[in-house]
Amino acid sequence: MSEQKPIVVGIYGVPGAGKTHLMNCVLKDAFGDKCLYYDGSGGIAEVMDGGLPAFNQLTPDEKVVVRERAIRRIQEQCRATRKVGIVTGHLILWDFQSLEPEYVFTKADFEVYSCIFYLDPSAATIFHQAKDDISKTRQLLSEEGIQRHKDLEYAKLQDLCYEHGVLQARIYRGVMSDFQILQTMDILLQNLRRLQTEEESANQACNPLDDIVSARNPQVKNMFVIDGDKTLAPHDSGDMFWQHFPGREGILKKLFSSNMRYSYEAWRQVSLYYETEVSRDRFEQVCDAVADRISLYPQMNTLLKDIVSSQDTGVVVVTCGLRRIWEKVLEKAGLLEHIKVIGAGRIDNGYVVSGETKSLIVQYLQSNYNMQVCAIGDSKLDLAMLKEADSGIVIVGSPEIRSRSMSEHLCCSGGMESLYGKTYQVSLPPQVTPLRQNALPQITLEAVSKQKWFINLHHATNKTAAKLLMTPTRDAKVSGRALQEAHRRIGYYLATEYLADLIGLESYDMLHVQNTIISGNRLAGEARTVIVPLMRGGEPMAFGVHDAFPLASFLHAGSAEDLKPEKLKGGDTIILVDSVVNSGKSIAIFVNHLRKLRMAARIVVLAGVVQQDSVAENGSLAKALDGFGVLDVVALRQSANRYTGVGGTDTGNRLFNTTHLE
Repeated sequence: MSEQKPIVVGIYGVPGAGKTHLMNCVLKDAFGDKCLYYDGSGGIAEVMDGGLPAFNQLTPDEKVVVRERAIRRIQEQCRATRKVGIVTGHLILWDFQSLEPEYVFTKADFEVYSCIFYLDPSAATIFHQAKDDISKTRQLLSEEGIQRHKDLEYAKLQDLCYEHGVLQARIYRGVMSDFQILQTMDILLQNLRRLQTEEESANQACNPLDDIVSARNPQVKNMFVIDGDKTLAPHDSGDMFWQHFPGREGILKKLFSSNMRYSYEAWRQVSLYYETEVSRDRFEQVCDAVADRISLYPQMNTLLKDIVSSQDTGVVVVTCGLRRIWEKVLEKAGLLEHIKVIGAGRIDNGYVVSGETKSLIVQYLQSNYNMQVCAIGDSKLDLAMLKEADSGIVIVGSPEIRSRSMSEHLCCSGGMESLYGKTYQVSLPPQVTPLRQNALPQITLEAVSKQKWFINLHHATNKTAAKLLMTPTRDAKVSGRALQEAHRRIGYYLATEYLADLIGLESYDMLHVQNTIISGNRLAGEARTVIVPLMRGGEPMAFGVHDAFPLASFLHAGSAEDLKPEKLKGGDTIILVDSVVNSGKSIAIFVNHLRKLRMAARIVVLAGVVQQDSVAENGSLAKALDGFGVLDVVALRQSANRYTGVGGTDTGNRLFNTTHLE
């Protein structure tokens, strides 16, 4: 395990901002010898022969080398003593004689610092503090010049911190007292020590889960993990929060558009903004105001109420947004007593929530409590938990609010990896246009709540081709190899006519007979497709499917237990083939087994004949399946005949000339 980076905190600000006062009169008194304290120019003097006078004679490039040596020395001293370093310094220097500022930062600064506080009193306050400070000789700027200096320096500091992944925050002297600044720094230093890694933060976020589980019926075996923003309701609570602060409406957008993107450090930065840009009282007031404007989707409200009334199912809201807002929203809906919210907040929240945090929470519930987890989210931040969950729902909102990046991801090549067969889309409100059907099957929240399956039947019953293909299979004089060949032809027909449309195609380069490279087509993910005949009646038809998709794997299965994870590894699509589906219970056994393996694979059933009642809504097949979902069934024909063959009428016996054995 690599040694963790020493914590070094910078205190920046223009001359006269109060950096020295804060360090010497506030922080040293409070933290004592728990920290090491440095003045930036003093650190340079210590590593430069001849001190600052000699340093000032160097060329700009030579000064960079000395500055980097000074900050590296501070880092090594903090590492050796295992103490936090606090350093006062500047990003730029600017006096009244210069038209342009002098940039005095180095790349090493942003490799060493964990966080930089920027002291930001008013220009008038700085002007008078600098003027009245007889301990230092300063060339004074005008109030206008000080304001320009501040604006330029903080904007540059913010950009550099975003670029290098360093936390930063403005401290509004005059708005925050010395005691409040001390409290903020104390909480931050504790946070920096305890939560240096995303895993440490996620462990803290998981702590409430133990309380949730113990508070519920110990028989709870299913858990819903649900996102907040644009999932529970058609709102982005973060954007709504910052709209209450003119001039800072785009603070999150700028952060997430930077190099930090949606990283762990970015979410820590968000937490720091909530701590330093907003007073505690104002924070609560704005959370109240935002929550008052948020109403749950009616369908989501119904789902939550169904879950909390269940004896074997629980629910937790896990959001990258503000925990307090979503607690207030659930309280307004009368649900907070039954639903815990794990979400972001100010620094004293104790953790942040990232996309990875959501994934780790799902894993925690699965590994520690052996729970079946259904994840519900709307954006790419939810992808990790959707992939880890046993089943998942993507909420597709109105076009103007839905996640464009999520839509593009799910519809692009490879976007469905680890989601196949277990993840569905729900349009909210129900009338909005869904994503492309090939991306995710559609389902309803009612089906999720009631644990219902939808059976999509694709059949050729009334087609001319079907009438020709089915004739030999119904002829009592046809059996053995001839009947096997008839089943094989049916398998090939259904594969090319229906499965290819259902699963989709991919193109590949091939050599034309005229010796040129042209594009051909094959089943999408054909090499990652597994054909499973239900033995023994499904084998001949499965061979026909294999004729159509020669790159697919062919795996015999006498029982569901024969389908082991190592045999199915890499399979994105599993095609279960049987000659006849009567009640559907045999198929259900295989599907339920595959779902228990937590395999992210699309499951499709192919059969010669299906009994129409078994595949009807709430039919025997749907009832025999565990949980909820959508299952595609492809058949040559559907039949109203409930007769189950035995002896001479059993399809398996007819296929292999074993009618005399029964």
